[in-house]
Parts: sequence; C-alpha cells; structure tokens
Amino acid sequence: MRLVRENKRILQTRGELSAERRERGLTLLLSFKKLHKNCLELAECLDEETPQFLQGELSKLEELSLSIENATSNVGEAVSPDVWDDEEMQQFYENLPNIGDFIQSPTDRLNEPKANKQEQITEKDIVESDSDNDVECFSQEINDFDEIDSPLSAGIKTQLESFLNHLPQCVNREMIDNSAVNFAITFISKNHRKKLARTLYNVSRTRLDLLPLYARLVAILEPAMPEIAEELGKLLKHEFKFHVKKKDQINIETKIKVVRFIGELVKFRVFSYIEVLQCFKRLLNNFTHHQIEMFCNLLETCGRFLFKHPDYSSIIRVYIDQMMRVKSATILDPRYVTMIENAYYQVNPPERPIHIKKKRPPMHEFIRKLLFEDLMKSNVSTILRLMRKLNWKSKELASYAVKCLTYAFKVKYDNIRPLADLVSGVANYQDFVGVQVVDGVMEDIRLGMEVNRQEDSQRRLSMVKYLGELYNYCLLDSSDIFNVLYSFITFGVSLDPDSPSPLDPPENLFRIRLACVLLETFGHYLESKTGHKRLDFYFVFFQNYYWFKHSAACWDYKKAFPIEITYMFHDTLSSLRPKLRLYENYEESLLGVESLKAEFMNILAKKNMKTNRELEIIQEDISPVCLITRTSKENNVFCEIASKATSDESENESNSEETSSKTTCGNIKEIGAGEPSPPKSIKENTWYATRGDTITPERRLA
Repeated sequence: MRLVRENKRILQTRGELSAERRERGLTLLLSFKKLHKNCLELAECLDEETPQFLQGELSKLEELSLSIENATSNVGEAVSPDVWDDEEMQQFYENLPNIGDFIQSPTDRLNEPKANKQEQITEKDIVESDSDNDVECFSQEINDFDEIDSPLSAGIKTQLESFLNHLPQCVNREMIDNSAVNFAITFISKNHRKKLARTLYNVSRTRLDLLPLYARLVAILEPAMPEIAEELGKLLKHEFKFHVKKKDQINIETKIKVVRFIGELVKFRVFSYIEVLQCFKRLLNNFTHHQIEMFCNLLETCGRFLFKHPDYSSIIRVYIDQMMRVKSATILDPRYVTMIENAYYQVNPPERPIHIKKKRPPMHEFIRKLLFEDLMKSNVSTILRLMRKLNWKSKELASYAVKCLTYAFKVKYDNIRPLADLVSGVANYQDFVGVQVVDGVMEDIRLGMEVNRQEDSQRRLSMVKYLGELYNYCLLDSSDIFNVLYSFITFGVSLDPDSPSPLDPPENLFRIRLACVLLETFGHYLESKTGHKRLDFYFVFFQNYYWFKHSAACWDYKKAFPIEITYMFHDTLSSLRPKLRLYENYEESLLGVESLKAEFMNILAKKNMKTNRELEIIQEDISPVCLITRTSKENNVFCEIASKATSDESENESNSEETSSKTTCGNIKEIGAGEPSPPKSIKENTWYATRGDTITPERRLA
C-alpha cells in the first residue's frame, strides 16, 4: 500500500515512473490480492469475521493502481466535463463520430486485441533518447520514411492524392468528419495510413488553424486505424527532440507547429500525458530564446486542459510557477515577458467574483431591451410608438423609463443621437420627460467633475455628447450649454501653479476633451448672431485654459504634452471658426483675456450709468404733481424710459427664446463644405420642424 502511494506521488511530482517501480508495485498488488483471498477463505472456514484492517483495503489499492495505469496510458480515456471551458469546446474534442459504423467489417477490425498504443517512457529511455546521435537518427529515419512508395493501383493512387490535396480545404468540423469517414471507407491499406500520417505531419507551418482539425481526424480514425496516431505521434516526438537537442535559433515557425500539434493531440487523448509533461520539463531545463516560445505555445494549447485535469493539476502548477520564477530571476526581452505572462494567465486566470444577474420586473427588462439593445437610427419611430404605450401614470414605471432615457452611456456611442431623437418625441406627449432627462444629464456631468475618476471617462464623454444632441432637438437653451462649457474651465480650476486643485490637477486634460466633444456636437447648429458672439467670447477663455494646461511644469522633454489633445483642440476650433486667429502661447492668451475683460467692464459701466440715470428720472418724476405739470410729450418719453428700464430683462429672455427656436427648430440653413450636415430626422420630423412655435417657458430649463 505504501509503495503504491509513493508511486502515485512520484508520478504526480516528477511526471514519470520507472519500469522497475511499476513492476514492483504490480507484483506486490498481485501478492496482496492472493493473501486477501486466502484470508477470506480462512475466515469463512473458521466462521470468524474478516479482520478490520483488511476491509476496504483492496478497493483502495486497486483505485491507486488504476490511477497509475491511466496516467501512463491515456488513449481513449474519458475526462471530466470540468476540464473544458465551454460546451462548444467540449463538443469539438469529445463528440466524435463512431468510425466503426461506416467501415465494412467493424467486427474484425475493432475486436482485435489492441496493442499498447503508448510507449512506456522510462528514465532509461529518456537517457537513451538524449544521446548525441539523436539528431542523426532522426534525419535518417525521416529519409527512410520518405522513400516509402507502395505499389498502389493507378485508380486508388489518384483518389488518394486527390483526398490528401483536399485536406487543407477542410476548415470546419463537418468537413473533417466527412473526410475521416471517406478515408475509412475507401482507403484500407496500411500504406494508405502511412501516407496519410506523413501528409498530416508535413502540414504547412503557416496553417496553424488546421492543427485542431487534423488532430480530430486522427482521433476519429484511431479506434480502427491506430497506426496513424502511432506514426504521427512518433514523428512529432522525434522532431521535438531534434529541435530541443540542436538548440538552433532558426525555423521558429516549424517548432511552434510541432508543439501546437502535440498539444492538440493531447486534448484528443491520442498523445500520452506523461510524454507531454516530459516535453514541458525538457523546455524548462533550457528556458531561453526559442525554447521560451515553444514552451508558451505548448502551454497555451494544452496547458489549461492539463491544469484542470485532477491528476495533473499539481505538476502543471509546479511547471508554471517555475516558469514565473525564471522570468523574475533573469533579464528577458519584453516580448518574451509578455508571452510568458499571457501563457500563465491563460492557464491560471485570476479568480473573478461570480456575477449575479440582477432580477428586474418584466416591464423594466422590456424598457432596457428597447433602449439599450434594439434602438438604432432606422427604428426610432417604432421604438417611440412602443414607449408611448407605457403606463406613464405609474410613478414607478415612469421614473424607471426616465432613468433609462437619461443613461446615454449604456447605449452605443453612435446611438446617442437616436436616443436624443427618441426623448424629443416622448417629450411631445409627456412634458416632464424632457425636463427630467436634461436635469439628470446635467447633474451627471457635474458629478463627474466633482468625483473625477478615470474609470468614468467613457461615461462622461457619452453624457456630454448626449447633452449636445438634446440641444439640437430643442430640449434646452443655449444658455444652459454655455453654463456647462464655462464650468469645464472654471469649476474647481486653480490658475495658480503653486496651489493646484485636486479636482483639476495640471496633468489632467480630460476637460479639454469634454469641451471639444460638446463644441463639435452643438456648435454647427448655433447660427444666431447672439450665439455666435457668445461662442467667440468662450473661445478666448477656452484658449487661455488650454495654454495654461500646456505650460504646466509637469510637461517636459521626458513627458511631452499629448499630441492628440493638441490636434483635437485645433481641429475643433478650426471647424467652427476657420478664420479665427489662435493664440500661440499662454502669455498671448492672457492678454486676450484681459482685453476682453476690459471691453466687458466698459460696456457694463456704460449700461450701469444709463440705468442709474433712468432710475433717477423715474424717482424724481414719480410724484403726482410732476405728472400733472409735465406735458403729454414728456409723459410719453417717461413711459418709454420706465418701460424699457423695468422690462429689459424679460425682453432679452423672450428674444433669446425666439432666436433659439428659429435657429434650431426647422430653420437650419445649409452648412458649408467640410462641416457635418444636420441630423436627417431634424429635417423630416414634422413635429420637430414646428415645435419652435409652441415651446412654453415652463418647459425650458433655467
């Protein structure tokens, strides 16, 4: 019992077991069985119970012996479904057609006693195979093998050549299965099998995609024609030893082909597990240059399969741990380091928490499917009809629908415009939808600036793009857009290099990207004179913010300012203002800002003086005596001044609303060459074209 356990431990740790220990274990097992049988007979004759130490010992011993025998010969072994990553892979490697149902005499061919299909690799064999004349023996064997020319008839020979030439065109499972059945029915000679094995062995080194299919072909034919698997395995083993022994740095594609072919045969259980573990061991003994690539390719092919196999998981873990230690202890090329890490994590990926899908009501799943999966430019009207049929009187359902309509980051980036079109259509029937969606989008943008996490970058870009599309569909005013634009360059921004802001550090350039995306989205649809002037003012401050970031101390010759940000900045401004003169440095942008501020102060001072004078006139002439003594012409002038002074703000608001509606709702002019055309739905949607005349102040967001 102890010897059998030691044999299994040696087999799992070293990957090999000497013939002497194996024979000794089998001899002791037979002696134990005989002794156990005699004890049972003696106990029966004496009418006594069997000793407790003998109960169950025989079954345990047989299980250990069986596991050792399975480890030394794995042909036709059934493996657990857990070793496969998915069902499709399991079907490919295990669901093989029964070749015995297609051949003419399956009884005579399949009922023959099978010889030992695997060479019993012992330590003595390994020593002999590592001799100095291994390369010469392999070369001579290949030359002898190539000289095989069977006396085939002309017709059969032509069919065989046609079959072998057609093999590289078998690119899927059905075609390779049909080819296997065709070969089993048509070609039954031993010479046919040798020629097939030679053709499979000589597969082109650039056609690695054929290796799994060729291995499947061998596995299908193996029960009836084991010579093919034996010859192919023998050739691959000899060529592997040839390349490892020679230690040259050429023919890397051929070496990769050999190891990947061996790995595919292992997964079909027509190549011994013990021998492939010995291949791993040989490569680890000289883990340099091409041996690294061979080891990683072999590990990528069959390493995961052996790692999940219960009998070989421990030894594969030892090998990959040794590989990582060698990587850490030696200085390797970065390409080899990346290759080793990829192979390691493919075999032993990091554990991930099990994702439990959240259970939602059916109506919630229906809304998510409509908006996040089905919505696209061509079916906006269909989705709109379905969204209108929702029970909008239910607060819970309406709230969830608005929430989904707000989350533009959950749809594809190209579907953000159709989502904004859908919101504009729903808002025509449910007024609160547009207001709540815009409010949620602006709140999300503000929250992104406050939190400033890098993992939310794609979400922030999508929401800024969404805000611009909502403006294009008349769901908010230009004043709200400019408030967001100015918040990008002012909120949490410190222009003092000595005291940087944690919300906007000098090396963080993401706000420039956000501003460019928003400008490119809505800038081409802003055609009122007031909007153009406000945009020109913003460009001055935006250039100042850009050059402040560009002149930060964190950028030097070692870490240059990102060129993609520079290109994005110049492309955005040149597309909106082709004739705009851009500042060339931070000092020039500061002068521009100061000049603009001085202009604003002069205009504001004049306006304040005029307003104060008008208010003084109103306060002096407000008494009834003054009103009586003034002439009618003076009263008319007074009324005009008072009306203008008191209602100036309301007139400005109404003018901005009228200008905005005329600009964005149905009156978009043709845009010049080089600029994107307006959305097609803006021109074709009748509601969209007439909505500018019906927008009420309650639906606009201050």
